[in-house]
Amino acid sequence: MIKILGGILVGGVILAISVNLWAIMKSWAFFRSLLADPTELRRIILSRGVDEFLTETGKISEIGGSFAVNIRILTEAHFGALKKTRNVLIASSLILILVLYVMGFKYLIAGICVLILPSLLEIPASAKNYNATLAFEVAVILRKWNQVNQNECRTFCKEKIPRFKEMYKVLEELSR
Repeated sequence: MIKILGGILVGGVILAISVNLWAIMKSWAFFRSLLADPTELRRIILSRGVDEFLTETGKISEIGGSFAVNIRILTEAHFGALKKTRNVLIASSLILILVLYVMGFKYLIAGICVLILPSLLEIPASAKNYNATLAFEVAVILRKWNQVNQNECRTFCKEKIPRFKEMYKVLEELSR
């Protein structure tokens, strides 16, 4: 009976970990899809209101002599935090799976199923919001950069880092 309760407890912890793990694993693809969707980008930028967007734009200054550095630092911090959290969750999952292995084959199979099951779920709203916040912050930087040096910003968005091409188009639209 204690073994069954222990298995249920470990399975519950694995489920809690795996929901977060899969949210993180799906965040990269979600952010890329977000950057490719002009309708969603427009909605994110306008969701906080034009006034806030313009106010935030006014607060931005270059770090290291380039707005590209601002974007790099911001995205590296964002995805770096996700990577560290992902690694901790993977290590925790492996330890718990090892515990289930010691408990028996049936527990191991159940634990692996519980670990994989959340991969079928849609990315949670919290992970979407985390990525939407990054998109908004990048848009603010690009808007400021476009005001300061339009040619450099356009080249960055359309040629150097083409994943920002749609965001640049949306910002041009909103500037009219």
